[in-house]
Amino acid sequence: MNMGFSKRSYLVPLGNTAQKSVADSNILASRTCLLLMMVLALNGVFVLEQPALSWFEWFPRFRDLCKKWKIWRVSWYMLHYGAPTPKRHFAYSNSPCIRRFSRGKLRGWKKKVLPGAPKSAHYYKDAKGKKCYVGTKFLKGTGSGTEFHT
Repeated sequence: MNMGFSKRSYLVPLGNTAQKSVADSNILASRTCLLLMMVLALNGVFVLEQPALSWFEWFPRFRDLCKKWKIWRVSWYMLHYGAPTPKRHFAYSNSPCIRRFSRGKLRGWKKKVLPGAPKSAHYYKDAKGKKCYVGTKFLKGTGSGTEFHT
């Protein structure tokens, strides 16, 4: 979900709840937290994966859950697992075994990204020397969640 539309931030993780899609997303996040609490109450193990740009980590109910139980967080880059781009992800679990997903820092990734792949942005310097960019026609397919259309 677009931050400009949802109005989510670190200070307002629930976002603009007047928007139906934002309110629906908050309900889904609340239900996810409820399921995680049920797993914990039954002494189960969970793994929750989120894209790095997700605001779920700042969701108040998830923050409360993290205060009550020991929750491990790990990050990795999809390029480490064969993806064509270096998109970063986080995972949360009540098991320290989740740390095995981490393969460390992403090094030399520009060489691994498909050579000749279409560029999603054109970078340049303006008249004042400020670095600027403009999206190309290939930018649209690179966003988070573009594979899900309802």
